Amino acid sequence: MKNIFLIIALFGGILLGCDHDDFGVANTLDSPAFNLSADKTELTTGETATVSILVTDAPGKIDSIAVSVTNDFGIIDIDEASLNAVRGQTTGTINLNYTAPEDNIGSISLTVTLFDQQNFLINAQASETQSQSFTTSISFEVAYISAAPSFTVETDSDTLFSGETTPLTIEVTDAPGGGIDQIIVTADAGTVELDEASLAAALGQTNATITGTYQVGDLGSTGEVGISVTVVDRIQKRSGSASAEVFGICPAAEDVAGAYDVFVSGQLGGDAGPAYDALNASVNITKLNDGQFMIDDMSFGVYDALYTDRVAPSGKLNICGDTIIGTGDKDEDDRTFTINGTLPADGNLNGAIRIVWSNSFGDQGTAILTLD
Repeated sequence: MKNIFLIIALFGGILLGCDHDDFGVANTLDSPAFNLSADKTELTTGETATVSILVTDAPGKIDSIAVSVTNDFGIIDIDEASLNAVRGQTTGTINLNYTAPEDNIGSISLTVTLFDQQNFLINAQASETQSQSFTTSISFEVAYISAAPSFTVETDSDTLFSGETTPLTIEVTDAPGGGIDQIIVTADAGTVELDEASLAAALGQTNATITGTYQVGDLGSTGEVGISVTVVDRIQKRSGSASAEVFGICPAAEDVAGAYDVFVSGQLGGDAGPAYDALNASVNITKLNDGQFMIDDMSFGVYDALYTDRVAPSGKLNICGDTIIGTGDKDEDDRTFTINGTLPADGNLNGAIRIVWSNSFGDQGTAILTLD
């Protein structure tokens, strides 16, 4: 037994007499420390900034760097000579150039990770190089260097019926960002066809004239139809927008201008307003154009007969085919009117025009109009 205790004691003494270095395990040194700076942080598209990585302390000695930017926007060019000069050192400066993207703006973050040269045992059987590292970032604000394309959009005709066409002209006066790259045209109702020859000649130019044709589509009512154009430049992919408007007319099935005898039934607004029935009045309708008419009383006699403090409001009617809709007109107290109706099915205005109306106060009614 004494021999066994002696062996254990001797072995324990050997263990106590060894430190980590005797087993090849080195103490890990602190991670490297550095500061990032740039000669400028406000850039225009395509502009280059010089970024300095000032290593203030790398106990494990400088080895390498990794650099990235938000969404890979821009170009990173590491000065390999400056990196090689400080590799294996504990302090030093590494330089790189960052070039902002040509076609993206806003805040862009550049991130740098510095690795040192430390090694240590992963386990008792194998060892691998394991660098300590430190990461930090710097932000750049990128703005366009050139203005957006400027241009105008015009049509030869400013009033069209459904199905009619008019020539369209896009006059680009300046596209400083490398010239015209793309032209996009949309219309609220209808189609635009650009002349292919004038479009091809315009691409890459800083100013140009593009022609085309706009055809009005099927209109649900009479009113302004917008034509929107976007011009995109070649380098920045920056766009400018402009528009033109055409007054599109969906004609009424019949000319409804005239004086009408009205019977209207409904209910007044407010808190549980009273009902009214077969109130008799007269209204006059005048023609504005083939698809719009003015009515002199959108309440169809209710304001004059049942209120003492209201003035009968006039308003506009859109009549497309045999469908009647109001245009959201208001009375003098800012109450909005909603009007819907139909012309007589047989197109004979001696038949009855039926209109349902209401306002934002809650007044409502159904009016039957017959031509005097």
